[in-house]
Amino acid sequence: MTKRLIGEVIIKLIDVSTYKSVTEEADISTTIVQRIFDNVDYPHISEMPEVLAIDEFKGNASGEKYQCILTDPKNRIVLDILPTRFENDLNSYFKKYENEQRRNVRFFVSDMWKPYFRMADNLFSGATKIVDKYHWIRQVIWAFERVRKMAQQSLDDSMRKYFKRSRSLLIKPFNSLNDADKQAVNIMLSYSANIMDAHCLKEKFFTALRSNAEQAEAMLPEWIHIAEISLLEDFRYCARTLKSWFDGIISSFAYGYRNFRRFRNRILHIFSHQKLSADS
Repeated sequence: MTKRLIGEVIIKLIDVSTYKSVTEEADISTTIVQRIFDNVDYPHISEMPEVLAIDEFKGNASGEKYQCILTDPKNRIVLDILPTRFENDLNSYFKKYENEQRRNVRFFVSDMWKPYFRMADNLFSGATKIVDKYHWIRQVIWAFERVRKMAQQSLDDSMRKYFKRSRSLLIKPFNSLNDADKQAVNIMLSYSANIMDAHCLKEKFFTALRSNAEQAEAMLPEWIHIAEISLLEDFRYCARTLKSWFDGIISSFAYGYRNFRRFRNRILHIFSHQKLSADS
């Protein structure tokens, strides 16, 4: 096996190619491709970053449904991939680093999975805990969608199909729509009081989203209170969820994400479309 072939295989695997596709292009067996790649060794984190982000993806490696990805969003670097998202495993991994190293982490970013925050409270107690905006914003979108779907069931077939086709208009901020789309939304809202109420709550939420950290600290509790006393159970549940994660949500306004969301989505998009297993 030549060094040129080894280099070619490794380069092709950088392009998110499957083992099978590299096998076909290089005209060698899948076993050889895997054996070459097994010689590639990426070290674990040597230093803890100022900003540490953790998220999971469906990888199905080593028999586990979820794996974890650790990133440094400030410098846009993937730090490591962990085989599980179990709290004990995360604790064991990060305990390998001295307290002084862990104190380097000033911001800890994750989704709304409590084991992440418990681990961070234990091992990164000095860091500001931040809930990734993507995860808490979609709680409101999910609540709105559940109300919409329930209300649609009482409509005739033609209107149900119209609502389904036009759902993106209902989700978008109303002020971002053109006049024709605004008219279409107003027509849809006239068919259901529940959808109208849900749309109003969603719009108030988007207004809070556009605020800065100081404004959000006043506006979000107000929105949570309005949602808590609404007649819509889906929004009452959403309000309770946001209330329980309030500190981490408010911290997300103070910490700038820059272009990390695009970076993060790209990584997760890649991993979500392939199995990180030997038969990939």
